[in-house]
Amino acid sequence: MPTLNEAMEALNRLLHETLAHEASEGIVLSGGIDSSLLAYHVSKIKPITGITMVLDSTEAPDRRFSKIVAERLGIKHILKTFTVEEATTAARDIVRIMKTFDHIEIRNGITVYLAIERSREEGLTCTITGDGGDELFAGYDYMVRMGSQELYAYIANLTKKWTFSAPIWVGLWELR
Repeated sequence: MPTLNEAMEALNRLLHETLAHEASEGIVLSGGIDSSLLAYHVSKIKPITGITMVLDSTEAPDRRFSKIVAERLGIKHILKTFTVEEATTAARDIVRIMKTFDHIEIRNGITVYLAIERSREEGLTCTITGDGGDELFAGYDYMVRMGSQELYAYIANLTKKWTFSAPIWVGLWELR
């Protein structure tokens, strides 16, 4: 079994090798573990634009953390707000595109959907997003408050049920 350092080195090497061959120009940047890690690796290879979308009536953590990540990596960062009305319209489109009424998929999809739309407006042809890193590595406040055993059980249960919507978004460029 590899040590933690060996596992991290292997993960970093795989990410770097994979992202070096991607055509990514943009990233949906939340400032969380997954998007920050991807932004770090891509920014070492080529210029990238971080797109952050937040609901205008909230002080979402994404607003602060994405700005910190973009500044530290020296990448272009676009922070845009959206209204409840825009979120409602996006939710309708997400139901149509993803063919689901799962409230978690719809809620999580709104930001990605709007960020992809914003990427298109910026002339970006390929935008990536991270999935699962924050859940797997306890990147959310509510997870930090859990005890070790509770957290382990929560993550183990979560990973048994994982599905990722990223493949659905591939066709979005052609649908709009």
